[in-house]
Order: sequence, then C-alpha cells, then structure tokens
Amino acid sequence: MARIGWGIVSDTVFAGRRKALMVLICLAAALFLGAMSIVGPGPGLWIGLALTLALGITIASFAPVAQAISVEMVEPRLAGSALGYNMVGVHIGGMAGPPLFGAVVDASGSYGDAWLLTAAVVGIGALAMGLWFREGHDRTG
Repeated sequence: MARIGWGIVSDTVFAGRRKALMVLICLAAALFLGAMSIVGPGPGLWIGLALTLALGITIASFAPVAQAISVEMVEPRLAGSALGYNMVGVHIGGMAGPPLFGAVVDASGSYGDAWLLTAAVVGIGALAMGLWFREGHDRTG
C-alpha cells in the first residue's frame, strides 16, 4: 500500500517533484533505523514492531519514487538504461548490506551499532540527494 501511496503523494501533493519527497522518506527512514538501536527484549518488542512497520512504509516502499526519478532525470531515449542502473544499485545494496550489517554486529558485539551505521548511510544518502541532485530533465527534446 505504501508503494502505491508514495506514488500518489508524489504525483499530487508534490506535483511530480519527487526529490523532496524522496529526501523526506529517506530521512524518516534514517530516524527509524537509528531508533532500532534502542530496541531490546521484553517491552522493546512492541517498539521494534512499530519501527518495523514504519520502516516498511519508508525504506521498504520508496522504490517507485526512486524509479520515477531515475527515468525522469534522463532523456526519454535513455529511460530503460536509467532504470536498469537504478535496479543494479538497489540489488548491490541488497546483497552488500546484510553481510556488512552482520560484520558490524560481529565486530562490535552490538546490533545497536549496526543499526546506527545503517541509519547514517541512509541519512548521508538522503542529504547528498537533497544537496547535489538536480531534479528533472528537459523532456522536450
């Protein structure tokens, strides 16, 4: 539902200007990822479940917005290649992220450290997009 919802929000509330929405979604996800560092046993289970739902709505559901951005930032004739590069990047992150997360847990002995590092990576990515990404492409030619 969130994937469809973000598409609707980007088309209506943000009038097709997806960069700001993407940055907001990813900054929210970074906060939720960082909050996972305080989840512990017992009552922390409920906090973890709530954060899991929040992460499902943010970091697990922003893909359609990212895909739209990747297609809109290039000339129409390059849309397929742009989407292909986007998907390669997504899958590299999906393959490299879990082993790195586990390596941080093994090295530090703490899931909290791994969650904080993940939050930092997502936050840095969101800030980089907000500061340096130029939205859109002149699609008239």
